[in-house]
Amino acid sequence: MLQANLREDIQFGEETFGLMEPDIVRLFTTFNKVGFWRIDIDTGHGFCDAQAAEIFGMDAKDGPLDMVVLSSRIHPEDLAAVMESHEMAAVEHCSFQKIHRVLLDDGRYKYICCLGAWRARPDSAGEIVGVMFDLPKHQCDLRIFPQA
Repeated sequence: MLQANLREDIQFGEETFGLMEPDIVRLFTTFNKVGFWRIDIDTGHGFCDAQAAEIFGMDAKDGPLDMVVLSSRIHPEDLAAVMESHEMAAVEHCSFQKIHRVLLDDGRYKYICCLGAWRARPDSAGEIVGVMFDLPKHQCDLRIFPQA
């Protein structure tokens, strides 16, 4: 069973150790390819930005994603947990974190982390919104980027 984060004590826009939300996002995206996505619960249509499409090895597009193609890029052993996390968010109105494998064009898989949460929308069942990012190597690795 997946564990959901039901914390309500986290308020966006608050200062944390002298950092504001845009500072934290900018810092995180300096070191990780990050993509944003959403799924409309009423229609089942999924949408993502160009970075999320790239993470999944798909072409970016303005309209709904081909969910069959998207699902085929998720490792078969991980697909049920991915689907369960989306269903849980839609029904329980919670947030989730999952790590799963995505198929690369050369036949290998890479690990990504996906965070998602239910969000209310007027006159609908709402939507699931989220962010995904490539996981760095699982070893101590120093990466330095020049200040922008």
